[in-house]
Amino acid sequence: MRKRVYVPYCSHPLTAVIIDNNKPYLEGLRKNLDKERFQYTLYDNPKRALDDLNNRYKAETHLGQAIEHFDQQETGHVRMSFDVSQVYHEIERPDRYNQCCALLVDYEMPGMNGLEFCRQIKNPFVRIVLLTGVLQEKEAIAALNEGIIDQYIRKYEPNLIHRLRDILLQCQWNYFSRLSEALCGPLMPFGKNSVLNTPLFSTFLQTLMHSEKLTEHYLCDSRGTFLLLDNEGQAHRLFVRTAQQINDLLKTPQAQQAPQQVLNDLRNHKSLLCVFDSAKPNWIPLGEQWQHHVAPAHKLPGEEGVWYAFVKDGTGVSSQRVTSFYQQRHRDEAAAWSGRSM
Repeated sequence: MRKRVYVPYCSHPLTAVIIDNNKPYLEGLRKNLDKERFQYTLYDNPKRALDDLNNRYKAETHLGQAIEHFDQQETGHVRMSFDVSQVYHEIERPDRYNQCCALLVDYEMPGMNGLEFCRQIKNPFVRIVLLTGVLQEKEAIAALNEGIIDQYIRKYEPNLIHRLRDILLQCQWNYFSRLSEALCGPLMPFGKNSVLNTPLFSTFLQTLMHSEKLTEHYLCDSRGTFLLLDNEGQAHRLFVRTAQQINDLLKTPQAQQAPQQVLNDLRNHKSLLCVFDSAKPNWIPLGEQWQHHVAPAHKLPGEEGVWYAFVKDGTGVSSQRVTSFYQQRHRDEAAAWSGRSM
């Protein structure tokens, strides 16, 4: 049985695919939906959309690792390997934003209705939202109960755009959580009772990213070090540490050479030692250098014995090497259209 992942290894802007033979309706959606965290591909031809999506899934890579595909009907799952060192290659890879996390599919289309379309999607991670009219709700509810779709929404309801923005954000997070459940690697499964994989920490991380206008997060080690990016590729870090981790740090040989004030602040949870080396995940600097690597500590809301430090800038990641979503979203908007011929 798979471990449920509440906090995925990573999350970054993705692509939402919208399929509807009504071109003006498609353009209206694209112009009004969230462009800070999504790019959009539009199809008015469901058959071409289906071919493109299934072919794209076969070629997708995540964190620089290819998915190992298994027959979905026989095994019901896929498996993917994960190497934490790939995080730094991932943030330089522009096509990470092209992964499709959500499908918005119209129910009524010529030649193939929305449910027939959804049944043929091979990607088990993509989240599917069916756009329905009033008369199709009965079929949509049945499809939801069968697991064919993840959600449905009336395509002409008054608050459609607002609801779709919320739905897409949840689709993005659920996409990465489900993808993380299929990963095999050194971070899985975050430890037996890790604070890094709880609904409480999931809410905290999403709230922090929203308040600091961050759009990407990457887990860098099993201790609780995260790399965070904004839309322009500026890098920040989040360090999460438990009381046990802090106590273990204070017992290391390096701690014996650290300044007393630094040790007192660490012991009293006023600061955290914020260091990370991708080549040596367990690296600890010499004690004499600790004063240059501490940041103010804050208690993690709702958790006993857990503290965090959010460090802006100065993380050792060059923004010149990062491919940012800001650069990606300024591409020619004409590229959003695919499959114009019916």
